[in-house]
Amino acid sequence: MKERTFRTQGGGTVTWTHTRTDVVLEVGPYTCSGCRTTSRPVEWTIANKHALACCQIP
Repeated sequence: MKERTFRTQGGGTVTWTHTRTDVVLEVGPYTCSGCRTTSRPVEWTIANKHALACCQIP
């Protein structure tokens, strides 16, 4: 498992934990320290979109 973090608008972090499921696609859940959201397994672009939109201060 690998982790990738994104900074949110509110100053928190979105941590995306992922594993390679096939040759092309990496998916995993993300958690947000600002709004305390935990997602279902998604691609990194969805985690990044959440980080860009979340304005909650942790």
